[in-house]
Amino acid sequence: SGDSHVTFVALVALVAGSAGEAMAFVTSPPRSLSHAAPRSWSSASRPQLRLALKQAGGGMGEASTQGESQQSKLVRARALLQDSRRAFAESRDARSKSLSTGDEWGTTGVANRTATRDLHAEFRIRAQWSRAGRALYGTWITVFGVKVSFDSDPLGLQGAPEEGGEENWIKEVFDRLDLDHSGTLDRAEIEELLREFTGSAPDRETVRLLLSEASLTGGKDEQAVIFPSDFCGPYRALLDQKRALGLAAELAEADQKEQGAVVEAFKAAQEDGLLLNGARNASLRLDNLTKHGTLRLWNSGQVIKDTVTAKRMELEMNLTSGPDVALGLRPNWITSFRFTGIRWIGLVGVISLAISSCVPSAYFVLSRILSFVGLICSLVYLAFLIFSKQVDALLLHWQLEANPEGKQRWARREAGRLLAAYVHGVPVAAVAQPLKGFFDVAVYTRHTADFCVLELGKGLSRERFRQVALTSKEAHVQACIQMTGLVGEWMHFGAASEGFRYVSMLERHLMLSQQPLSPVDRQALARWGVLNGYRLLKMHARGYDAMVRQLLQLPPGETLELAPILAALEIEHRKNAAANAILGKT
Repeated sequence: SGDSHVTFVALVALVAGSAGEAMAFVTSPPRSLSHAAPRSWSSASRPQLRLALKQAGGGMGEASTQGESQQSKLVRARALLQDSRRAFAESRDARSKSLSTGDEWGTTGVANRTATRDLHAEFRIRAQWSRAGRALYGTWITVFGVKVSFDSDPLGLQGAPEEGGEENWIKEVFDRLDLDHSGTLDRAEIEELLREFTGSAPDRETVRLLLSEASLTGGKDEQAVIFPSDFCGPYRALLDQKRALGLAAELAEADQKEQGAVVEAFKAAQEDGLLLNGARNASLRLDNLTKHGTLRLWNSGQVIKDTVTAKRMELEMNLTSGPDVALGLRPNWITSFRFTGIRWIGLVGVISLAISSCVPSAYFVLSRILSFVGLICSLVYLAFLIFSKQVDALLLHWQLEANPEGKQRWARREAGRLLAAYVHGVPVAAVAQPLKGFFDVAVYTRHTADFCVLELGKGLSRERFRQVALTSKEAHVQACIQMTGLVGEWMHFGAASEGFRYVSMLERHLMLSQQPLSPVDRQALARWGVLNGYRLLKMHARGYDAMVRQLLQLPPGETLELAPILAALEIEHRKNAAANAILGKT
């Protein structure tokens, strides 16, 4: 669609600061003029301008369906475009006076300008003016507006003053081009203008189009001339494009500075030891950075508690295989054997040895068989018990390194959990490395970061429980954190793996709930976490992908640094917000 095309091109232009890409956005054919007007215009003038510009963009020879000639449509579109410029100037002047800055829209004091001036809104307006100008004066823009810098500038575009002093400047340019001082520009003078600008003989068809577009003759009059009032239209369209490109570069520079500030803030927090096991200081530091505008996503998530049924989750997420299969809540046979089967083997061993000791001597063979089975089962159970860490490492190696999709799945699970924790303002407590190059992130139980669920193994007194018990909102946040990683894996691969591990982690967190939760309550919380994790990943899709890329780029043997991962999320959010601001989206 037109909007998605504009979003992509504007985003590239904004972030990269490329004049070529910025020009591609500014000069693209008009597809949607729904955001062409500044917010201060009256509601009645917006649809009139949109309608007139769309009609004007249809071409010089398009037949009128309402009895209005094409020439009158173009005249009305040009008049409304000029009215829009005038309304914008009046709104700018009024706002400048109300703020008593005197230089709000000037060229000095970059910090002051960015504090009081909405650069994205202004760029959106100027870019739409430029695109409207291309619809009205396409040949003028194509011929004279294709260069970012000019070796030859007979139109004086590079030296044109800022808004407010254009009238006299345009008159001076017109008088300079009017070689015979007749008060009009004829074919010979336009040919001379093209010859000076391009350095070659002008094309006859180009000259005809320049004359017809400026004078609204439609190319029918071979003796057409351009009057000073006609000349203002294409010249202002060229100025609109020039200013839009300049503002695009200014926006790119401002955004790059903001992105640099984000990266430096995370690096400083990491060097101070706050991003990992930073306890309450991590929340305080990140809260302060958010307050000052350096961070935007930290602790920005909202918890809207509602009932999520399995049917609702399947419909919204389009789950075709059921949530248990899609989210990997059913362990595979290897994992089942490791945690459940081995216990049964141990039980069989104990029972076999007990029975063998009770069998009469007449059944010597049976006794020996039972003894042998009991001994083997007991040895297997003891081996798994003693070498449990080595067995787990072997299973992880099979699941992660031996599996071609293992690292991708791991990265998507951990990126999803980090994204949900960051957006909901829950700091990271610890990072474990069960296998070289792979990390498991453990987060605190809540925003205050005063307790990590890993401490449950050390025991918990009644007094301590009252201090760290989770509210209903904090329990919902933990459900979202633990489930988002599984949803991210499912969205990419069609099914998640090891979902039972994260459900078990959620169960450990819910043990700290202030109110006792039944199995039905815990299932409802898990479903809520799945659905809200899905919405969160859809909302921050670009940032999530950037986090995944950062995790996959981690060299083997290196320690996991949270700063570049979280910075990638914040930067992608700013890029997306900038593109939406250009399009007038919220």
